[in-house]
Amino acid sequence: YTANEAAARAELTVKKRLDRESMCPEAGLCCSSAELICQLKLHFLDLGRTPGDRPDRRIRDINDHRPVFPEAERRIQVSEDAPPGQLVRLPLASDPDSDSNSVRDYSLLPRVGVFGLREDRAGSGRVTHLSLELLDRLDREAQPVHNLTLPPHSITHSIPTHPHHSNQPTPPPPHALYPQVATDIDGQNASLRLIVNVTDVNDNRPQFHPTGHRTVRVRESDPAGNCPVQLSAIDPDSGENGRVIFELDPHQPDLAAVDANFRVSPSSGFICLRRSLDYETKEIFELSVIARNPTPIRGDPGAGGAGSRLATATVTVLVVDENDEAPQLQLDYLDGTAEVTENDRRGHTLAALQATDRDRGDNGRVSCQIDQPDLRDVFELLPTAGSASAGASSGQPQRWRFYLGTRDGGPGLDREAHLKLGPMAAHREVVRLDVGIVCRDGGQPANVRFANASVLIGDVNDNAPALRLVRSAAAATAGGGDKDLLASASVPENRPPGFHVAKLDAHDLDFGVNGSVAFALDPAGTDTLALDAFDVRSDGLLVTRRTLDRESAMPPIDSFRVAVMAHDRGSAVRLSSTLTLHVRLIDENDNAPVILPLAGSAAAAAGAGLEFRLAENNKAGAAVGRLRVVDADFGPDEADWRRRRRRVSLSPAATSSSTPGGGARLPFRVRPSTGPDLDEFIIEATDVLDAERQAEYRFLLLASDGQHSSSCNVTVIVEDVNDHPPKIFYPCSGSGGNRSSSSVRRQLLRNHSVSWREPVGYTVLKVNANDEDFDKTGNGRFQFSLREAPAAGQSGDAVRPLFSVDPDGGQIRVAARMTGRDRGVRRLTVTATDRGQPRPLATECVFDVTVDSSEPRSQAALAPRLGEDGGGRDGGGVFTQVPPMPRQKQQFGDSVVLAVVGIFALLLLLATVLLLLYARHWHAAPGFLPDVLGACFGRREQRSQAGRGGGGGRGRKSAESAEAAGAAFLGVKSGQPDQLRSRPLSS
Repeated sequence: YTANEAAARAELTVKKRLDRESMCPEAGLCCSSAELICQLKLHFLDLGRTPGDRPDRRIRDINDHRPVFPEAERRIQVSEDAPPGQLVRLPLASDPDSDSNSVRDYSLLPRVGVFGLREDRAGSGRVTHLSLELLDRLDREAQPVHNLTLPPHSITHSIPTHPHHSNQPTPPPPHALYPQVATDIDGQNASLRLIVNVTDVNDNRPQFHPTGHRTVRVRESDPAGNCPVQLSAIDPDSGENGRVIFELDPHQPDLAAVDANFRVSPSSGFICLRRSLDYETKEIFELSVIARNPTPIRGDPGAGGAGSRLATATVTVLVVDENDEAPQLQLDYLDGTAEVTENDRRGHTLAALQATDRDRGDNGRVSCQIDQPDLRDVFELLPTAGSASAGASSGQPQRWRFYLGTRDGGPGLDREAHLKLGPMAAHREVVRLDVGIVCRDGGQPANVRFANASVLIGDVNDNAPALRLVRSAAAATAGGGDKDLLASASVPENRPPGFHVAKLDAHDLDFGVNGSVAFALDPAGTDTLALDAFDVRSDGLLVTRRTLDRESAMPPIDSFRVAVMAHDRGSAVRLSSTLTLHVRLIDENDNAPVILPLAGSAAAAAGAGLEFRLAENNKAGAAVGRLRVVDADFGPDEADWRRRRRRVSLSPAATSSSTPGGGARLPFRVRPSTGPDLDEFIIEATDVLDAERQAEYRFLLLASDGQHSSSCNVTVIVEDVNDHPPKIFYPCSGSGGNRSSSSVRRQLLRNHSVSWREPVGYTVLKVNANDEDFDKTGNGRFQFSLREAPAAGQSGDAVRPLFSVDPDGGQIRVAARMTGRDRGVRRLTVTATDRGQPRPLATECVFDVTVDSSEPRSQAALAPRLGEDGGGRDGGGVFTQVPPMPRQKQQFGDSVVLAVVGIFALLLLLATVLLLLYARHWHAAPGFLPDVLGACFGRREQRSQAGRGGGGGRGRKSAESAEAAGAAFLGVKSGQPDQLRSRPLSS
């Protein structure tokens, strides 16, 4: 502040509200008085003057804070057996106000109860320690829950630290709730909730409910484990202190008998039987049962165990008498064992049976019988006379005696009907028959006892071995009777000896040697060939003795009948049985198909092949011929044949000499027949054949089954048909006529003339003709005929024939001596007629021949012809003789002709000799000629080999190689000259 000079005094005012507790949060920092008065020291300065005063001002505390406990709720555990005066330390409330306004005292609500407060104060009267004091003993079982409320006037200005919400109900816990109130000077207070939990102690004994004595009745027939009574006990203590354990009193009299017959469930209190009770042994039992806690009690050991509280109950058990004694059976064998020979129908006593029953009267009367109904015809159980003893009246057990034996004249026993191990082990099994015996007393209900008599059944040889097929390539098919069974097996051909065909098993139901089985082949039921082909071993394995070939016999062997006999080794009599096996021999593809001509067909054997004929001008698809393809591997089964024939293919392959072109396609195909004969095939022509173009076809026909193949040389001869008339090329023009009728050909443009001086027989000209038909002995062979007439434009009453024609050669000759009057033009008609059947074909040639007076050409015509002037009556001119040709000139011309002919013949002969020598050297044919070239080539090879240091063997090898090359060139296989190699073609 600032002091005014005129002012006499100044005022000190508070600018804001003072809070002592915030200014002096801890005692002694600013308040040095013993009463913890908060003091403020203020300094005043007078500027320009001497220091001013330093007045002290005190802050006076007001009660503006309530007491606060360190926690809102505290739980306290107090044992039920805690003594009065026990203290439990409680927390103090804190108040930041000064001592005059701080906590003054503590109070506990409600004021009347088993708890109180003890306060320890200092010299100033301030409470320094606060404790909760137990004023009286607690009883948790009497009041486990204290429900206390605080009056409203007693907690005015109190601040509860644990508010209660109405929507959260508080369960009643087993504790006492005491609100503790701390109040300061001005009445401001705070509360602390104290929850006192009273812990339980085992201070109560169990009590049986509803009573400590029980009486129960137990029947003799009640089984072990039956629980006739249950005890119940309660204990008001909680937890483990309230759990009850039941047990038998270890200090009760006759504890051993009680413990041997009864047991008590520790948790449930059930008294159960360890075994069934016997009225005859003990009629009444007194049981002492205790109920105790498992928790020890301090200072109270009790009678039932160390430190536990217990209660005792008595249970009286009355045993109810019943018919509980069953007969006791004793079986004694007369000879130490019971044995019966099978099929024996005589009666035999085997064992004695004694039945004992301790009951009296009808309860002890025993009756016995055979238990199995099917054995009552074989066995009988007979009681002995007077077997019941006097024990019924004297109190001793009653005894009954019976004898077990076989019925005399009964059906007897069959050992094999009672086998247990099965038929495979029948010969090793000792058969024992258990004969059941059932015995009953006369009680209601009756007691039943069973006994078994073991009867050994001796074996006799009364069973034949039973055969069965265990394993084979084909499934067994049973059939036939018991003595002759039928089965099937299979074996592939070409297997080595010892091949396993089938495994047979035989079992005999008899015992020992009677059931021991041996195997053998039965000759009576086995095929003759099978005896040599198969064998059976001692273990029943059927094997082959040799390699089997299905096609070794004709017809092929498809199956065998093999009878396998199994017989036992019985001493008195031996029994046997037979299994007949149909062993099928499985075919393998080890044979090549064979091509054969069809029986009754037009095919002809041509060496190693087949020959067929077909007339030319056939239709496409015409059958050339039929053949059979036979494969020995195919069986008689039609289905098998149809399945396997699909693997057979026939394909024609042209040979090297079949067609002129060498690469022409064969006009044939091969297909299977659609008829019933499955092995028949048909060769068909795919094109129209022409004998004039090719009259013969040769090819290889291949048959293959996919693995093996064979070939056959087939020759197809195209038979000629008269489909071509003869063609006259000279002296007429043209190249033939049609095939349906004769044709006329006109002469060439040249003039044909002849001198009238030519002698008879002079050849005027030669008719040149040809017939294209292939058959030169029939359709292609023709003859000539001649007709003579005057030429056109000439007249004549009668024409004297001057000419004739050679029917075979076609030479037209002078047929009559001509004179000058015969001069003129003659028209000749030459007809060429073939020999075709059924109707021959012909061609005519019409030409003119002029008879003139030219010089004759023949030698005979050169002679003088006197008196023949050619004129005569017609006034013709005088005959002029033609001078003959000079002889020297004629001889020279003949010599030239002869020389040319001779040279040509010599060259032809030389070429023929060289070809023969070449063939003789390289192909060894013809054999009558010497190998001249071999000597020459041999010396040359020797010289070349000598020059190289080689031997003579190489020369021979070279010759052989050259010979083989030559053979290959001619298409002849070495060692097989009649067969030709060719590439198969598809049919």
